[in-house]
Amino acid sequence: MNNPKFLHKKTLLLIIAALFIFKAQAQVYAIGDTVETIKAKSLVNWKEEEFSYKKGKALILDFWATWCSPCIAQFPKTDSLKNKFSKDLDIIGVTSDKNTVVSKFLINYEKNFGIKVASVTDDQLLKRYFPHREIPHYVWISKEGVVVAITTPEYVNEENVRKLIAGDTLSLPVKNEQEDVATYKVLSPLIQIDEKRGFPALKSYYYLGNYQKETQSFSTAPLFDKTTNTNRIRAINSSLSKLYTLAYLGLDGMSYFHKSRVMYEGIEELKADHTTKQNLFSYDQIIPGNNEKEALDKMKKILDIEFGITSKIENRRVKCLVLKAGKGIRLSAPNSKVEFIETKDSTIKNNVPLENLLSIWIDGDTPLFPLAIVDETGLDKRQRLSVSLPLKAKSDFDKLILGLDKEGLILTREYRDMQVIVLSKK
Repeated sequence: MNNPKFLHKKTLLLIIAALFIFKAQAQVYAIGDTVETIKAKSLVNWKEEEFSYKKGKALILDFWATWCSPCIAQFPKTDSLKNKFSKDLDIIGVTSDKNTVVSKFLINYEKNFGIKVASVTDDQLLKRYFPHREIPHYVWISKEGVVVAITTPEYVNEENVRKLIAGDTLSLPVKNEQEDVATYKVLSPLIQIDEKRGFPALKSYYYLGNYQKETQSFSTAPLFDKTTNTNRIRAINSSLSKLYTLAYLGLDGMSYFHKSRVMYEGIEELKADHTTKQNLFSYDQIIPGNNEKEALDKMKKILDIEFGITSKIENRRVKCLVLKAGKGIRLSAPNSKVEFIETKDSTIKNNVPLENLLSIWIDGDTPLFPLAIVDETGLDKRQRLSVSLPLKAKSDFDKLILGLDKEGLILTREYRDMQVIVLSKK
């Protein structure tokens, strides 16, 4: 017969062991917590076979994805910081994207920009340690292993990195995340048809809804998923202009089509108001196969039907910003390494391809560039050049024009004939 005392003791030990296992599985780190260990084996471009965090060196975890353009736009800046403070700081990317996908993406990125980005791939653990809904997402860990900040990208700069390394207090705003972040699935479709079968079961689907306050605005061009053999397009919290510029992607040989080239005729009531969030929409589409043109054509048809609109392309004379080359322009060699540096007074972009410099300056949903830019520099779009602009040029258009002029780049308001998207009532 079993000894009751022994059974009681054994049961108690099992309960205690289970509690420890549960705690380890459910560990979530917040600001002020001490991180004992972080390890990862699925890596790209890391200096060792395994990533293992060790106290004595500050660390910034950069959560990103291959489809996240705001994340990728930060790579030159984080690379410059990592190189400048290499003795005291590690910066490593973290993504749940597959190693093969990330490796191919980062090889191409290095060829284009001369920057080697190190990243954890296939991540399932770190995103549970530091749960979040939105990326880019930055976790700051001190030399002592304490989580001292969780931020958005604008706070990742030299001044704050120096404070992190020195052990000074970082009084940075905590990245605003909604409740229940651990259950949010950023890759899930916006509508869940079958919770048990989930996303992989969806072969053809589209969703059109209103503004979603639980996530930030972003959009992706058609992305092919080999595992499901499907092509997907997403645009979250986007204006009608943004939806149609995505649907007409590649028009006029451009990867980006400015919102000023979308004409509203008799449907002005559908224009977006970013203050009230009126007329901001969320769109999600999945179709079988890897035909990008088919995916975009389907998106056009769906938008036309859902909004009762006729969309078409016309040639019109429109007001735009014309960029020309003047004296003193600083050209770089083809393989020069891209660098983004911010000081208290200026933002420096070194060895950036012209086409990428234009895409950095323009964001179709910001008031700084209300018009499309026409490149009349006469330079190859792959030509690399360097500019140093006043920090205020980020928000002051006149300051930007003056700063560019000093760098031999002339930006003027003029009229040009170009293709536009015309939206009108049916």
